[in-house]
Amino acid sequence: MVDLFKLLKNPGYLPRNIRYKIFNIILGRYSIYFRTNRLKVVDVTSNEVVIALKNHRRLRDRQGCVHAMASSLACEYAAGVLVAQHVIDKASLVVKNVHVNFRKRPVGSIKAFAGLHQDEIASIGKSARGELSVAVHVVDSLGKRVIDGCVVVVWRPPKPS
Repeated sequence: MVDLFKLLKNPGYLPRNIRYKIFNIILGRYSIYFRTNRLKVVDVTSNEVVIALKNHRRLRDRQGCVHAMASSLACEYAAGVLVAQHVIDKASLVVKNVHVNFRKRPVGSIKAFAGLHQDEIASIGKSARGELSVAVHVVDSLGKRVIDGCVVVVWRPPKPS
């Protein structure tokens, strides 16, 4: 697999928006749900990931807003991308648990944010196997925080071949 995070961090020959477009295309090839739900990685830093989801017709619930499961899926991907950039190469990454609290109904498009503190990032790099709870929240197009929660991510070293 292509090292996606080197592509994003390298300030070299590609402009930032093209790097994110390539990142989204490659991630969409490896994950069907990412491509099907039209998720877009907006920003990736060492301690935060932002994923955007537009209010498409097929992602709406009966009230006309983004469906709750699509919102939690965006949180899950944000946490997974955040942890994946800090684990060892070719480690197996699994989302163990997703716990989200829906505070209000989202209006329009949403953005899912996942964040880690520096001590949590350091603990990921030290261990080849581990478990981490990542704080996530979702903001709608009005700027209101509509979902809070946490995603538990587990990683294991690659199997020897």
